[in-house]
Amino acid sequence: MTHEEAKKAWLAKVPVVSGGIKYTKINALIYKLSDKNEIIVSAELLDKCGNSVTITKIDNVEVEKKNMTTEQLPTVEEIYKTFNACYKFLRSKIENINNINWNATVNECVEICEQFNHSSLSMALTGACYQYLAKLTEGEITK
Repeated sequence: MTHEEAKKAWLAKVPVVSGGIKYTKINALIYKLSDKNEIIVSAELLDKCGNSVTITKIDNVEVEKKNMTTEQLPTVEEIYKTFNACYKFLRSKIENINNINWNATVNECVEICEQFNHSSLSMALTGACYQYLAKLTEGEITK
């Protein structure tokens, strides 16, 4: 696994495999400087029970095959853009919380998802925003 692939897998919190053992996710990335001033990147892997970790070089780690490949994972820039679009959407709705047009709100959620090719990240974030707005208007939560 390359450094960029490790960052993507870490941010996406996908299951990984190292040495034939399945891990829940990459819990942390660790950077060390060798005696030759080379950067060595290791991954802290969280076990399936969530009780212990294994630290290994990222060269020994791969995304679990039954999951997506690292090429399918969003980049840090894509995550930022998706989050930013959802945040702007949410802020605009909160400003007029008592006058929400729910049909238009659903359409706006769909537009955000389309903008990001219906990525699971955009769908999860817009869904969470929609649920937050619904609970806010129903009085289940406060701002």
